[in-house]
Amino acid sequence: MNKKLAALWCLLLIAVLIVGGGTAMSQGPQPALASPSEPNPLIAEMIAQVDSDTAYLYDGNLSGENEVTIGGQPYTLYTRYSYSGEPVQKATQFVYEHFQNLGLEVKYHNYNWSGNYWRNVVATKPGLTDPDDIYVVCAHVDSISNDPYNYAPGADDNASGTTAVMIAADILSQYDFGSTIRFVTFTGEEQGLHGSHYYAQDAYYQGDNILGVLNLDMIAYDSDAQPILELHAGTGAGSIAIANLFTDVVDTYDIDLVPEIITAGATTRSDHASFWNYGYSAILGIEDFWGDSNPYYHTTNDQLSALNMPYFTEFVKASVGTVASMAGLPPGTGYLEGTVTDASSDALLEDVAVTIVSQESGAQTTTSTDPSGYYTKTLSVGLYDVTAEASGYYSATASGVEILAAEVTTQNFALERWYRVYVPLLGRSIATGIKGG
Repeated sequence: MNKKLAALWCLLLIAVLIVGGGTAMSQGPQPALASPSEPNPLIAEMIAQVDSDTAYLYDGNLSGENEVTIGGQPYTLYTRYSYSGEPVQKATQFVYEHFQNLGLEVKYHNYNWSGNYWRNVVATKPGLTDPDDIYVVCAHVDSISNDPYNYAPGADDNASGTTAVMIAADILSQYDFGSTIRFVTFTGEEQGLHGSHYYAQDAYYQGDNILGVLNLDMIAYDSDAQPILELHAGTGAGSIAIANLFTDVVDTYDIDLVPEIITAGATTRSDHASFWNYGYSAILGIEDFWGDSNPYYHTTNDQLSALNMPYFTEFVKASVGTVASMAGLPPGTGYLEGTVTDASSDALLEDVAVTIVSQESGAQTTTSTDPSGYYTKTLSVGLYDVTAEASGYYSATASGVEILAAEVTTQNFALERWYRVYVPLLGRSIATGIKGG
């Protein structure tokens, strides 16, 4: 989180902001958010995929605890200071490659602040039914400390927020939503919200219909066993609606957090304020910054070992559920998922082709299994024939698989191997037609 903005920037904010989080521009497009009255099984499934081990690993990767691979080469991110040159470039490349490996549309958003050529990272999951409606989940990836060029781990500020954005991308990229989701990481936050300023400015002048922004900054420190978090919404109706939705997600999905919504007096010291300045609805999700502040803030001691992993994990869960709820599940659709294994060994099979044919229209679509043998597909409500095919195995078909609205249908496959035997008289091998055991 930015501790001190430049004097000119502060004067600008005072001049244009209504006390408590108004906007410099006129009020922009407002999100039409429906708070959940009961758990949605699909969103519950998404939330359940968040785990502490992944959060710990990702934060350690970003804060220099672990050696990582960037551009095919080993590297350790000891600092992500925006002025550091190669280290911050490597940090943004690391996030870029993470999004890219998920199959997301990803690009660098480059900007020039006072002769400093820095970049943000933007990944996009297009919406199915309302692709022009955009929801953003974001965090600043840069860090700072008392020795920023050499060691600024920033495990809490803000590897934690970046970790949440990366995990959200891991999970939400597997599903389809009505609206578009953008996963964005900013640089230049610690120097005055520069990355988010240029991003929001460009979005505004390009006419991007951003309906809501969830900015995550310092979400992993809790020392008093009271899982309080702050939602800085300001006084804009759209921003307050996002904060209310976050709180409702916590309640509906039984997440162990205590959100406190701050309206008048909301801080402008993080990247959500850049969106306020251009009329976009946005909130900041942050730990109990004033009541239980991190004593290692902006020092070399802001390390992974100081984080509260259960609290951190719950915060990420709430964030994933909130983004999924904002973007919305497409109407009249459900999800097909399953795993494909070897029938003899129970080994999970990767790159299995899964073909799905509608019994009503005959329309055909395909997907494939990932390294864990898992596949998923968004489908219209109806009956389908589903076939799994892999080299060296007999194909298997399940007929009449029913997809129900806003529900998950599971169809697993266990494929039987087929074997070849050498026939001397023919001088070649042929399939035996006998299934392997």
